[in-house]
Amino acid sequence: QTNAVIEVAILDDTLGEGNEQFTVTLSNPRVPGAVFINASVRLGAQTQAPVNIFDDERPGSVVFGSVSGFTIDGAVNALTAQPDGRVVFGGEFLEVNGLSLRRVARLTPAGSLDTGFNPGLGAEGSILALASQADGKVILGGTFTQVRGVFRSGLARLEQDGDLDAQFDATSFADGAVRAIAVQPDGRILIGGDFLNIGTLPRLRLARLLPNGALDVGFSVALSGPVHAIAVQADGRIVVGGDFQDAGGTQARGLVRLLSNGARDTSFVVGQGFQGVVRALGIHSDGTLVVGGFFSSYQGQPARNLAFLNPDGALIAGEATLPSPNDAVLSIQVDSANRTVLGGRFTSLGTAPRNRYARLLPSGDLDAGFDVGEAADASVRAVLVHSGSKIDLGGEFSTLNGIPRSRLGRIQGDERSAGVGVVFSASDYSIGEGAGDAIITLRRAGASEIAFEVTLDVGVAGSTATLGQDYVGGAVTLNFAPGINTVTHSVRIIEDSLDEGNEVVQLRITGASPGVDLSGLTRSRLSILDNEATVEITPATRVVAEADGTVSFTLTRQGLPASVGSLRVSAVSGSAESGADFADFSQRVSFAPGQNSIEISIPLINDPFRESAEQFTVVLGELEGNLRLGRAVATVTITDDDFERIEFAAIALVSDQNGNLVIEPGEQATVMIALHNSGTADTTNVTAELLAESGVVSPSATQNYGTLKGGGSAASRPFTFSNSAQSGNSIVLLLQIRDGGTELGVVQVPIPIGPQSRSFAATTRIQIPELGVANPYPSIIDVRGFAGLANKVVMTLQGLTHPAPDHLDMLLVGPNGDKSVVFSDVGGKQAVNNINITLDDAAPAELNLTNRLFTGLFRPRNAELTDVFRSPAPDAPYRSGSLNFGAIDPNGPWSLYVQDDTPTLAGELSNGWQITVSGLGRFPTGTDVGVEIVARDGVGSVNQPLTFAIVASNNGPAPAAGVQVLVTLPSDVEFVSASEGLFPSEGILRFTAGALAVGETRQFEAVVRPFVADVQLTAEAVVTSTTVDILANNNRSEVRVDVELDARPFSVEVSLQGANVRLAWPSRVEGAVLQSSSNANGPWEVVSAAVQSAEGSSFVLLPAEGVAKFYRVRKP
Repeated sequence: QTNAVIEVAILDDTLGEGNEQFTVTLSNPRVPGAVFINASVRLGAQTQAPVNIFDDERPGSVVFGSVSGFTIDGAVNALTAQPDGRVVFGGEFLEVNGLSLRRVARLTPAGSLDTGFNPGLGAEGSILALASQADGKVILGGTFTQVRGVFRSGLARLEQDGDLDAQFDATSFADGAVRAIAVQPDGRILIGGDFLNIGTLPRLRLARLLPNGALDVGFSVALSGPVHAIAVQADGRIVVGGDFQDAGGTQARGLVRLLSNGARDTSFVVGQGFQGVVRALGIHSDGTLVVGGFFSSYQGQPARNLAFLNPDGALIAGEATLPSPNDAVLSIQVDSANRTVLGGRFTSLGTAPRNRYARLLPSGDLDAGFDVGEAADASVRAVLVHSGSKIDLGGEFSTLNGIPRSRLGRIQGDERSAGVGVVFSASDYSIGEGAGDAIITLRRAGASEIAFEVTLDVGVAGSTATLGQDYVGGAVTLNFAPGINTVTHSVRIIEDSLDEGNEVVQLRITGASPGVDLSGLTRSRLSILDNEATVEITPATRVVAEADGTVSFTLTRQGLPASVGSLRVSAVSGSAESGADFADFSQRVSFAPGQNSIEISIPLINDPFRESAEQFTVVLGELEGNLRLGRAVATVTITDDDFERIEFAAIALVSDQNGNLVIEPGEQATVMIALHNSGTADTTNVTAELLAESGVVSPSATQNYGTLKGGGSAASRPFTFSNSAQSGNSIVLLLQIRDGGTELGVVQVPIPIGPQSRSFAATTRIQIPELGVANPYPSIIDVRGFAGLANKVVMTLQGLTHPAPDHLDMLLVGPNGDKSVVFSDVGGKQAVNNINITLDDAAPAELNLTNRLFTGLFRPRNAELTDVFRSPAPDAPYRSGSLNFGAIDPNGPWSLYVQDDTPTLAGELSNGWQITVSGLGRFPTGTDVGVEIVARDGVGSVNQPLTFAIVASNNGPAPAAGVQVLVTLPSDVEFVSASEGLFPSEGILRFTAGALAVGETRQFEAVVRPFVADVQLTAEAVVTSTTVDILANNNRSEVRVDVELDARPFSVEVSLQGANVRLAWPSRVEGAVLQSSSNANGPWEVVSAAVQSAEGSSFVLLPAEGVAKFYRVRKP
C-alpha cells in the first residue's frame, strides 16, 4: 500500500467566527510489531499540511438554523425582544407554519416557533407596532378592534404567555391607528399614530399612558399629522417623527423633540424640517440622531431618505456626504457599537447595491464587511438587533440572499472577538499653527498576535484646511507587527501669517488587510488652531419659526486662547422689525482667558398675524482687545407658523314663515350662524357667501364677519334662504369663506327640513360568553350626519339567541355620556332563538320578567337594579329601563355593553343591533358668551387709582340668559369703587349682566389703589351663563399690571444751550437711562455723559457735532 487517507471531521457550528485554520502533522513513524527496525520508516519532506476552514456565517449572511422552514401568510410589521431573548412578531398574517396565530406570534431564542406563546384569537386587525416591558409583557399597537376576542381598539397588552393583560386599562382605547410605541425607563408608555382621542379625551396623534395603561392626563401635545416613530433618549427626552407640520401649534415638519414632561425642547432646532415623511428613528450613545423615511431634504439641505443629526438638531450628514438610500427607510436599529441597521424599500445606498437592508458604520459610511449578498427580494418593514449582534428582519420578502425565508429571517451580526480591528485613539486631535507636527495615533482592537496593514488618508472630503498650504497629507500605509498595539503618524503643519481662523483636516482609515474589522472609530479630525485671534458668528444663517421663542448663535474665538477681548452683538431690523418681530438686542460680550465660545440668544416675538418669511441680521462690531473679525454678520429668517381655520360653531333659528320653529319644505327661513377661528392667526376681514347649492334656494347676500382672532370668540351673522327639500330630509348650507382675497375653504352647516328620523346599525355578530362580557364590548354605532336635535331613541336587538335571557344585562351609553340599562334579567330561563326585539319607551308592553320573549315591540326593562357592568363600561348610577336621552345632538358614538352574569350558558346577537333617532327638526340651543378685562392705563403707580374695565359679551348665535361676571381682584391693593356700587366679598366682585341679545355687551369697572411698588398685579374675570355656552376658551380673561413708584407718562425735551444740545426729562423718573443710535431701529447704546439735575429735571449736555442722531430715555 503506497497511500492512506485520513479523514478529519469538520464540525458545522452556527457561530460567526471568521475563517479559521488548523494543521495536520505527521510524527513518530514506526513499524508495527514487537521488534523495532531502526530507520526502516522515515518521514518525507512534507510532514505538515495546513487546513483552512472557511466560515459560512459571515456578517450579513443568513443564519441557517434559525427561522428555517417557516411559512407566514402575511407581512410582518413589527418585532420586539423580551428580556429572556424571545422575539415577538406582529403584522398582517393569520397563520404561521399552518397554525392559527392571528397577527401575533413568538420565536424562541434559538429562532424556532414558540408554541408556549398562545395569543388565542389574536388581533382582529393589523398590528403595526410592538414594545416589550422589563417584566416581559408586550404592548401591541395597530388598527385592531379586538384582542383575544375582547374589545381593544388600537392598543392592548399581553402577558408573557400571550394571555390578554386584563389589568391594562381598557378605557385607553384609540380611535385611530397606533403606529409607534416606546416604553420609558419609569414604565410609562408613549404611543403615536393617527388617533385623535384616547378613550373620551382628545389626544392628537401622540399620548402617554401610565404603567397600568391609564392615560397620563398631564402629558398633552397636539400634532398636525400621523406619528410613525418615537425614540426615548438616555436623558429622558422624547424624539417624535412622522408626517406632521407642527407640534403644539408651532412648526415642526416631520420631527420634534420633547422634554420628559411633554413640553417642546427649544434647544432642538429643526427649522424648515423634513421635506417628506419620517418613518424611523435611532439614537447613538453620543446623542447622534439617525432619521430615516421618505424625504428629500432637511432644513433646506439635501438629505435623501436618511440623515444624521447632532443632538441640537443640526444636520451632520445628509445626501451630500452619506451613501443615501434610493427609496424609503422604514426601520432603524442602532447596535451597541453605534452601527446603524436599516430596513426598507431601497435597493441601493449611493452606488452600492443593497436590497432592502444594510448596516452603516458609526461614521454613517456603508459597512462593506456586512455582506448582504442578494439580500431581500421585497421590502423589510422591521429590524431588531439582538444583544449578541444577530439581526432579525420582518417584512414582505420570501427570500434572503436567495435562501427561502417567509417574511421573517435572522442575519449574522459580528465575527467573534478572536479577530482584529483598528481604530483612531481619539475622535478629535488638535494642534496650534506653528507648534510643529501633529501626532495621530491608531490603536489595535482585538487579537495582538495578528500582523496587518492599514491605510490612513489625511485630508479626505470635508477638510477646510488646504493640502500643501496648511498641512502635508495624503494616503499612507501603516504596519501593525505582532504584539504592537499602537502606531503613530506625524502630520506636518505649515505655518502662515494669514488671518484664516481654525481649520480642520478630516482623517479616515480607508483600508486594511483582509479580515481586519473597520467597524469602529475609523473617522477623526485634526483641528489646526490659528495663531491669529479671530472671532466669528456661527452659523451664518438661521431659519426659525416665530413660535420657537428664541434664536441662538455661537461666537467662536479662534487662536490666542489666553488673551482677553470684547465686542458688541446687535440685532438689526430688515423686513423683520425690532420690537415687532424680535426683541431689541444690543449686548456687549467679553472673552475671558481660555474661553473660546459664547452663546447668545435673541428673543422672538410671536404675533398672531399671517406673514411671509421675514429677515433680520445679527452684526458683530466695536472690537476691543486682541480680536479680529471673521464672519461678522448672520442672517435670521423667521418663518410664519400662524394659520386661520374658520369653523362652524353653532346655529339658531331667527324666523320661519309659519312660526312653528321648524323649517318646512319650500319655506323661507332666517338663521343666525356663529363662526369662530380655531387657528392661531387673526383674520383681516372674513366674509361668508351662502351658496345656492345642496337644496338652498334664493340665498341672502354675503355677510361680513370682520376680524376673527385666532382662538378667540365667535361672531354671528344672519342668513336668509328657501329650500327645495322634502320633509324628513336635510340640506347643507355651504358658506364660502374668504379673508380679503384669500379663500379659506367652505364651512358646512346641516339644516333639518321638517321632522327627522334616521336609522344606524352595527351588524357585526355580538358573541355572549357563558360568563363575562360580550365580544365586542362595547359594540359601537357611530351616528353621523343627523341634522338638528333628537328627542326620541328606538333600538333593536337583532338575532338574539340565548338559553336563559335573564342571564343578560345590557347598558346603552349615548354620545353625551348619558347611560341607561335597557335590558336586564328579563325573559326568565325560557330559551329564545334568533328573535328581533325592538325597544321603544312608547311601546304598549314592557319586556316580560319570566315568560318567553318573542320578536316584537316592547318597552325597555331593568329588573335587577344593582347590576355592575365591567370596565370599560362607565360606572353607576344608571338610568333604569328608559330610552329617554332628552333633546340631544345624537351625532357621535352610541355604545352597547352586553354581559352575561351567570355561568354555564352562552348566546349571541347574530346580526348585532340597530338604533333609530328621531327629532322634530329643531336646532340645539346655545350661544357664545365671553369676557375681557383690561387695565385702563396699562401700568399702575403706587397710591394712584388703577381702573380695570370689564366687558361681557354675547357673540351669538342665540340670546344669552343669566349672565354673570366674577372678577377676582389682585392682592396688594386697596379697593376704591366698582360699577353698580358693588363691594368685593373675599376679594371677588360679582357683576350681574342678566340677559344679553346677540351682539350685545355689558361694561363694568373696578377701581383699586396699589400700595406696593415693583410688583405685578393680576386681575381675573370669569363669565357664566344659564344658556349653554358653545365655546369655553373666552370665558376667562386675565390682565397683569406692573406697579411702579410713578408710572405717569413723560417726554424728553431737546434744546440748544450755547454750543451744546440739552436733553432733559422729569427727575421723578428714577433710574432713567439715556441711549443713542445712528438709526431709528437701533442698535442702541448707553450715553456716557454725566446726568445733571436742576428745577425738577434731569438733563445731559452733549456737544453739537453736526450729525443726526436718535436719542431715547428708557426706564429700568
